[in-house]
Amino acid sequence: MLKIEYVFGIKPDAANNVIRWNIDLTDRFGVENYPFGTEATLTLLCESRRSAAEEPQVEITADKPVTVEIFWNNGRNSKTVQVKGAR
Repeated sequence: MLKIEYVFGIKPDAANNVIRWNIDLTDRFGVENYPFGTEATLTLLCESRRSAAEEPQVEITADKPVTVEIFWNNGRNSKTVQVKGAR
């Protein structure tokens, strides 16, 4: 699991129900059925981009509510997504 978290920039914080996602890659990538905490699973997908400065277009689904903080452009830009948790 650590390799996925390192390469894809996923930093889970289950105690606070938050995932911090540092998107540095510009190719399309993601992970399906990512385990989060003791009961939740997520799918995190990011479409390809022309540059690291371009805002990433993401698709996030989860079976439980979760907050996903997304960072890109070397952390210069960010947005927060509240996932409702219905698959």
